[in-house]
Amino acid sequence: MALYSIIVDASRKDYLAHMPEEIKRLIADHLPNGDLLRLARVSPVMKHQALFVLHFRDATQGTSEAIKFAVVRSCLAPAGKEKNAVSKSCRNIFERSLRLGANVNTIHVRGSSRVTALAVAAAFKNGLFWVRRLLAAGADRTIISKNLLAMPELGGLCGKWKEQCRKIDSPRIVDKVLRGQTEWLPLCVPAVMRYDDICNVLCESEKSSPYLTVPYDAVDTHRLTILHTYAWELDTDTPGQCLQLFEKYPDNWNDLIPLAGYNALHLAIASGNMMLFDKFLDASNVIIDSQEWTSSPITWVIEECAETSKHHEQKAMAQRRQCLKPDLNALHECDTLLHTAFPAACTPLTALLIALANSKSCSSESGLWSMFHKMVDEHGADVNVHHPSQSSLTSQVFDHILGRRKKDLLSEGDAKSLLKNMRKVGARLRITEAQGLLMLFAKWVNVYCSRLDIHYGATEAIADIQELYCLGAKVGSELDGVSAIDEFYRCADKFNTADTRGGAVMDKIKLKLFEVEREERRRSRNGSR
Repeated sequence: MALYSIIVDASRKDYLAHMPEEIKRLIADHLPNGDLLRLARVSPVMKHQALFVLHFRDATQGTSEAIKFAVVRSCLAPAGKEKNAVSKSCRNIFERSLRLGANVNTIHVRGSSRVTALAVAAAFKNGLFWVRRLLAAGADRTIISKNLLAMPELGGLCGKWKEQCRKIDSPRIVDKVLRGQTEWLPLCVPAVMRYDDICNVLCESEKSSPYLTVPYDAVDTHRLTILHTYAWELDTDTPGQCLQLFEKYPDNWNDLIPLAGYNALHLAIASGNMMLFDKFLDASNVIIDSQEWTSSPITWVIEECAETSKHHEQKAMAQRRQCLKPDLNALHECDTLLHTAFPAACTPLTALLIALANSKSCSSESGLWSMFHKMVDEHGADVNVHHPSQSSLTSQVFDHILGRRKKDLLSEGDAKSLLKNMRKVGARLRITEAQGLLMLFAKWVNVYCSRLDIHYGATEAIADIQELYCLGAKVGSELDGVSAIDEFYRCADKFNTADTRGGAVMDKIKLKLFEVEREERRRSRNGSR
């Protein structure tokens, strides 16, 4: 560094003008690559010798320092006549480096930064020419760079990057950039900065398909992939290029964000734009239900429906939508929120059940409901898909509703509406559940009795029994010799039925159980004949 400072100072004072070229070259030979790059930028007198040494080292060591210098120098050149001259000179440097055997995939190390020439070129808005040229020369678009924006030559981009990240509400990414905790693919910076032309070039090759699914921030695997980034940033004014990118790689529609469980359609839904939702859903083979997913697009819609329906004012709904907006920074937080509210293996209609039961108002006019019905009715989402570790939705309907003890969460009207909607969308009991579901009735008796003060009594209990019976549940003796009636009596003994109303409720429930049991026996006798 001391030798570099002396040479720069001598160059400014014109001491090197008459120095023999051999001496200049000898001086350049003793400078590290970083000093040579700086010297080539600031000293016209030493530029030729510095580049000569860089070319020699690239050829003998398989690096590409001269190529990176040409890319950065050309992209940073000021507009005007000087830019044309600089660009021409940089192209000559680039071509000469290639002829001498420079390796375009060299990882350049500067402090904590480790970047490729392609990543550097893609970080500049005017770097399209160099991106094309590097790809033509064999640059690998899948090499990850570390702390790209900490590169000294890219210091001017930090301000623009911070501004763009603030636009998408991503202060954590700004913080990670400043701390040097980021690892990116060449496509990541132009994707976030919306350099669409550069992104399209980087995505031209069919080999890019798996590369598009890699998280843009490889340090944190909860982050978005490149495709998710595009899906989220897509707006109604400029959908063309982004939609073309998705349509070009239809197999990537269903790529999930690692460890989060969302695909591109989730983000289209979260944008709240029905037109984009229609385009995404109709133009792709996107999966909208799966028993293997922890969260599906239907789940996302359902959660949004329930949350926004709690608020009747448009302003409140907009605020809620903004709070849940999954951007480049908040996706993990949204994922945590989702899995805090729902089971780990949450199927779409299970989420609907939970969300609607917690919602104080279920507005049928919400645009999100239109999305839900479009997926179910027009695209055939299977409402009975459930994770193997879970019981069926209909089973959980009764268990969830009857398990509520808070008086203000589920009124009689809400319960009926919820059951009606569950049946309307085709939810059914599994056969194995239907045979013994009423055996759980004992634990529900306490709920019935505790709800007497909110008018959830005999009528509701009888309706539930009838509903379960129609679905195939049995109240008579099972294989173990215990029936739902036995369990009911066992549990009823724990309550003080001296209260006239409580006793009346119990009596009505008993009568209903006996009625159902008689019907079961009658059918059994007819079947045996």
